[in-house]
Amino acid sequence: MDDLYEWLRGERELQGRIELLPRAPRAGEMGAVADVLVAALGSGGAAAALTQAIHTWIRYRRPTVTVTVETAAGEKVTLTSDDLNRAPEILVMALEAATNAALKE
Repeated sequence: MDDLYEWLRGERELQGRIELLPRAPRAGEMGAVADVLVAALGSGGAAAALTQAIHTWIRYRRPTVTVTVETAAGEKVTLTSDDLNRAPEILVMALEAATNAALKE
């Protein structure tokens, strides 16, 4: 997670929009198992910059792609694919699904 965080912080369009937050342990857990990356997206192409940056980062990391997007209200969308070439499509689909869920709230 730290590697992705540093990668995204290096993107000019995303500077000041990415936070790495520790996830609070859930009931029955002894501690946080993973951190959470939070991206503050608005107008101006930040979502496109995030999509491209994550696609590039994934291309150099692993063949399986899993993207989870969670809205401020807790709606969660997770998409997984073994086809690395579909990473941008998967990310766009997750962002659109989370945006649609947020609009319904």
